[in-house]
Amino acid sequence: MKITLPFQPCKTPNDVIYRPLIAVEVEHDKKKLVFNFLVDSGADFSLLSRDCAQKLGMDFSQGRTRPVNGILGHKVDFVEKRVKLAVPGFDKPFESVVFISNEFSHQDSILGRDNFFVLYRVGFDQKARELVLDDRR
Repeated sequence: MKITLPFQPCKTPNDVIYRPLIAVEVEHDKKKLVFNFLVDSGADFSLLSRDCAQKLGMDFSQGRTRPVNGILGHKVDFVEKRVKLAVPGFDKPFESVVFISNEFSHQDSILGRDNFFVLYRVGFDQKARELVLDDRR
């Protein structure tokens, strides 16, 4: 099954940019909430923002820790957690590892290559401002 989703407009101080954001349902300990995720082909892993983790009632003070280097080389320690994710337009939710850090409080979480891009063929049409997802399962 294949779906096409429009990029979402995001205001910057000087302009509006369009980003491949999708609303994803996240389930942890039987609690389900929907959050915006940036589909990011440059991200190795999926990251759940601190704010989203707190809303889900997750304890991310404990768990397996992994240091991650950001694009500017700044090292941040992330805690690994398992969640269930459901992408709109597709029937099957999937188990996923996400990483959480006190230092990562951005408004949008990130779907990275390690798990999401294995399950979905991902295409970006920058000119049309569209994200194309094709379920591989």
